[in-house]
Amino acid sequence: MKDLALIFGFAVALLSGTNVNAMPSAEQPADSRNRIPIDLYIVRLEPPVKVLVVPSKEIVKIGKFADSEINIDCKNFEGHPVYSLIYIRHDMSLNDIVDSLCESFDVEGIEYHEDYITEETFSKIFPSFKRKL
Repeated sequence: MKDLALIFGFAVALLSGTNVNAMPSAEQPADSRNRIPIDLYIVRLEPPVKVLVVPSKEIVKIGKFADSEINIDCKNFEGHPVYSLIYIRHDMSLNDIVDSLCESFDVEGIEYHEDYITEETFSKIFPSFKRKL
C-alpha cells in the first residue's frame, strides 16, 4: 500500500509539470548545490512566450527585457495581442505570475517548470549581471 501511494505521488508530480528531481538542499548532490534555481513560465501561444524568473538573483526575463520587475504596457508583444499590462516581479508567487500572464495574453493556463541552471549558463543568459555572481 505504501508503494502504491509513492507511485501515485510520483505520477501526480509528473503530470503537474514540476521537476520531480527537486530535493531539499541538504539532500541534493554537491553539483546541484552550485546551481541556481529557476522558474520557467510558458504562455502556450505560437510561438510561445517564455518568462524566466531567477528569484535568488532577483531577475525576471521576458523577451529582450530583464530586470527585477517587468512592467510592459503595449498592445502587441512578440506578435501576440496583449489585453492588459504585462507585470511580473521576481518575488511574485507562482499563482500571481500565472494570473498576470493569463490576463495579459487572454489564455486559460500557463505551462510551468522548475529547474536549475549553472552559474556559467546564468552568465550567458544575463551577461550584464555577471558581477552579481
